[in-house]
Amino acid sequence: MIRLGQRPPARILLCLLWAAGIIVGLYKITAYSSTAGEAFPQPRQWPEETTLSRAADRPTMLLTLHPRCACSRATLEELARLLAQIPKPLRVLVLLYHPDAELGSWTETDLVIQARSIPGVVVQPDPKGVESERLGMSVSGHTAVYTADGRLLFNGGITRARGHAGDNAGPSAIVSLLSNQQPVATRTPVFG
Repeated sequence: MIRLGQRPPARILLCLLWAAGIIVGLYKITAYSSTAGEAFPQPRQWPEETTLSRAADRPTMLLTLHPRCACSRATLEELARLLAQIPKPLRVLVLLYHPDAELGSWTETDLVIQARSIPGVVVQPDPKGVESERLGMSVSGHTAVYTADGRLLFNGGITRARGHAGDNAGPSAIVSLLSNQQPVATRTPVFG
């Protein structure tokens, strides 16, 4: 028992500090996973200056991928799940960021292998992120869907938080839009 005027035992102080550290750590982890990446203006029409080609007979989906971003694993899981639900075919380009002109071993990661294994997905090298930048897509996992005539249908992320797969507004909106239904949203945050 602690009496007035006495200092609490060191074990109690240590336990309080330990508990405070856990609370602060959990707060920081939660804040990080729920903080969206920086959003840039997305072209409302397919940009003429891009070297990427969109399909003239169906919608085109673009998705940016950093081959060394651990959070992108959830994005690829969501992409595979989403493509299985899409009612009509679309062209899917995964823009693979790499820091210089040569691909090399820097891009040969399990994420890139996973992306290439998804049926219907074309992995397109994007040296220094030039094409992603032209499209206003700066965060790994940023997804955009354009109509066959080049009009932006959807812009945002397809995960519910940074590195977390599961039901969320992004894939639901894309399925609704491609099914000619009213989506809940046409823009969602991108978490990476």
